[in-house]
Amino acid sequence: MPSTTDFDEFITWQNLGRDDYEEIEDLYRTVQERESSVYSFERTNAGQMLVKSNSGHTLVLASEAARTAFCRYLEKTFASDHHGDIEMWAGFERAMANPNA
Repeated sequence: MPSTTDFDEFITWQNLGRDDYEEIEDLYRTVQERESSVYSFERTNAGQMLVKSNSGHTLVLASEAARTAFCRYLEKTFASDHHGDIEMWAGFERAMANPNA
């Protein structure tokens, strides 16, 4: 399956937009905390970090700096209205989507 180091390309492959707040939060947690339910995270012997999706696409993060840059990319792209806090943004979106809120 295809792999990339390009953040925009990976997000496009996943077809992620602002309405996909739960999956974006999961992706962020995968990269930030190495915990996930949708994505998998693994480190290669060469030190690269691989973020794999269920669709078979892989984001290659070549260094800790790239990992940090991808987290900042997600914060800026999706959570800029919430001071870059992905969890705050996702929580807000969940509350807005809840008809009982």
